[in-house]
Amino acid sequence: MNHGELSPLQVIFQHMPTLAWMKDREGRFLEVNTAFTRFCHKSPAEILGKTVRDIMPAFLTTVYEELDTAVLQSLLPQSRDHVYRENRAGSNWFDTQIIPIFHRNGSLSGTIGFSRKISRRKQLELKLENQQQFLRTMMDSIPDMLVFKDLQCQVLGCNKSCRELLYGVEQERDVIGKTTWDILKDTQLAENCLKKDYEALLLNQPVKVEEQYTLVNGSVIDVETVKTPYHDKEGYVTGLIAISRDITERKRYEEELRCREQQTLRELHLAAQVQQDTLPDALTLPELRVDTLFLPYHTVS
Repeated sequence: MNHGELSPLQVIFQHMPTLAWMKDREGRFLEVNTAFTRFCHKSPAEILGKTVRDIMPAFLTTVYEELDTAVLQSLLPQSRDHVYRENRAGSNWFDTQIIPIFHRNGSLSGTIGFSRKISRRKQLELKLENQQQFLRTMMDSIPDMLVFKDLQCQVLGCNKSCRELLYGVEQERDVIGKTTWDILKDTQLAENCLKKDYEALLLNQPVKVEEQYTLVNGSVIDVETVKTPYHDKEGYVTGLIAISRDITERKRYEEELRCREQQTLRELHLAAQVQQDTLPDALTLPELRVDTLFLPYHTVS
């Protein structure tokens, strides 16, 4: 059939790069385009009047029949990404859409289908999903509390420690889009957090602060928080990352060291006083003078 025998719509249909077809209510092919016949390695005469079960491999038959059934039951368009074939170069992915068509009286006439190859796009999506899953696993394995925010200081994401210990939520979606005012019960802590958030964003440099957090279980811990702005590829600030580390044990150890040092100083002062008090008096004779030489402990050390 030459182009002169086809209507403009038929010409477009036949030359579409995607697979395209039309079926009746029983799933029999009424029309297929050139891309579809090439995909099936069959002529139109071998396809028209047949069902997908007659011309497609079993694994593809299942996909198309499930989509057809969903369209006939819901009378709404349906779509699905699916694998056509596995090979050494990877999976061949297709995006298939089935759309119902109706008579003028509103009754179902049949369906129109389109299927296009999306292997490259799907591979990129899967790669991105794997990267996101890796980052999520890595973030959740960090014992420090980590949260990243946008320029309005609204939460974009946080790790498991932050959700469970500080925010008291199980799912990340429960805090996304919220500020510390919306999440934290401690209003003073929320105010301090926001103040340091904006300071880091305005200065465009990391800000470090030591503060106390009241956790979900009621315990109070000392934390060291570093708020660091992050940038887009043009160098503009787009948000910040805050990492809070529990330093309660470190602070306790530092306090113990201070107490020990003070105790040691008191003991040394006492020892020096005792030593000075036990020294003999100076001896003075016409031919001889003996003075006591005393060096305090801090001079000797």
